[in-house]
This record gives sequence, C-alpha cells and structure tokens, in this order.
Amino acid sequence: MQLSTLSQFLEIVRTGSVRQASEHLNIAPSAMSRQIANLEHLFGAKLFERKASGMSLTAEGTAFFKYAERTVRDIDLARSEIDEIRGLRRGRVRVYSVEGAVVGYLFSTIAEFRGKYPAVTFEVVAAGNDRVIEALVTDDADIGVGFNPSPNIDVRVVAKQRKEIVVVASPYHPLAGRRELSLQDLQKVEIAMLDASFGTRHLLDRAFRDAELSIPFAVTVNAIEMAKAFAKRNYGIAILPAFAARPECERGELVAIPLSEANLKRATVALCVRRGRELPRAAVAFLKLLQQRTSLL
Repeated sequence: MQLSTLSQFLEIVRTGSVRQASEHLNIAPSAMSRQIANLEHLFGAKLFERKASGMSLTAEGTAFFKYAERTVRDIDLARSEIDEIRGLRRGRVRVYSVEGAVVGYLFSTIAEFRGKYPAVTFEVVAAGNDRVIEALVTDDADIGVGFNPSPNIDVRVVAKQRKEIVVVASPYHPLAGRRELSLQDLQKVEIAMLDASFGTRHLLDRAFRDAELSIPFAVTVNAIEMAKAFAKRNYGIAILPAFAARPECERGELVAIPLSEANLKRATVALCVRRGRELPRAAVAFLKLLQQRTSLL
C-alpha cells in the first residue's frame, strides 16, 4: 500500500467528495476512484457509502480511517526527523565557556554529539565569565557556559546546576585533612586567586567583604590551570568551583575541601544563549544535548 493512496483516502474523508479531493491533490478523479476501489478490494469491504450528497465512511471505513491517519502522521514525523538529521550534515557551533567546564563537560558532550553528526565542527573558547556574556551579546558565541553570571537583559539562562566553591590543595598540604574550612581559616595561607574576569572571584570578594576579612592571596592568575598547578606543587592553595578540579581530585593529585560560607555553596553553572536569537540548527541540537548532560558538571 502506497502512502499516496492513504493520503487520497484521507482527503476524500476530509472533503466528502472524490471531485473536491482530486482538485486539492491535483489527481484525476478516475485515478483516485481506482485507488479507493483497490483499497476496498484489498480489505474485502466497502470503505465509503456513495450518496448524492457525497462520500461517507462505512463502519469498516471508520475502522481503517484511524490507522490510516496514524500512519500518515507517523510518516510525517519520520520525514521531519530525517530532514533534521540531513540538516546536520554540516555546520559549526561556537561555544564560549568558563575554563573549568571545558574538559569534563564540553569535550565529552562534543565527542558524543560528533559521534552522531561527524560533519559538525566546533569552536570552543575558554574565557572568563564577563567575556562569555559579552560573546553571547555580540553573537561571537552561539552558546555560553558561565559560572554564577550576573543577570543580563540580553542573555537567557536555559539550564543551570548548583556547584559549590571549594579550597583545592595538595594531599600533602597541612589543610588537606580538614572536612570543612572557613574564610577565617585561610587568613595565613598562600592562595592563588583567580582574577576579576571570573565569576568565582566576584563571589569570593563579596564573601570576604561580608566576613570583614581581607583576601590573603599570594598570586593572582587568569587561568584555572595555573591555579591548580600552584596547588599541585604545594606552593599553597587555590579556591575554585568544585567541578574545575574534579579530574585531579579523582586521580589523587588534589583534594577539595568545602567552605562553610553558605553563599559559596549556592553558586551555579549556567547554560546561556542570547535572548531572541534564532540559533543555527546544529547549535540548537547541541544545546539540547548540553541540557541533558548537565549532570556531567
């Protein structure tokens, strides 16, 4: 049975007339009548009552109608999905992300996505929080991953996940065995502090200020990898989002110690796009996968 036959059957049901259906589908009435006759022969039952007022379904025709309608609808859905896949035969997705989310979250999701759509390429830029938001607003990025970003009227958060800020230290550091630390505990400790382009730094500045404490940092760095290297070599500690040091902690190269301040436990990773922008098809598909994989953070 051909799809065109089902479409003709459904159009006759809709219009109640072979003539009107033939005009809508641009098919000769005689050809359409033959198709219906073939259907009736196939099922060994009359599907229509032919009346002066038009065509109406018999009981058998009504039973067949449900399945014909469902089949055509399923075919349309399949066609739509195939067209979407074909639309991803090529494409480029531009992502700006805070550095800590690149390795464990973005790269693994990109690898999964390219397993399905190998012709789609990616441009990934690790940047501070402010630059991530700026890239979205100026359309330099299709998708942004920020850490506790400040609200922006031009940016829409499509998904977020809470991730605390922790002290990161060598297993040999004197503080490594602590279950929790306060900001007061860090007053005489050497710290590699992220610079002001990072959302982490804004949160820490506010937390130290609220606690009426100074920030006792030894060095300011503009990359998470430098902060982790400082801690791994036991020059001191770093204060980072927990997800940023997860690989090193899993390998035993670093330990992560929670901070007691409530505001530092409620920070969030935010998946963002520019409000009102229609993204390329490849970016839309990748964004959906990123939303499903936020647990990787």
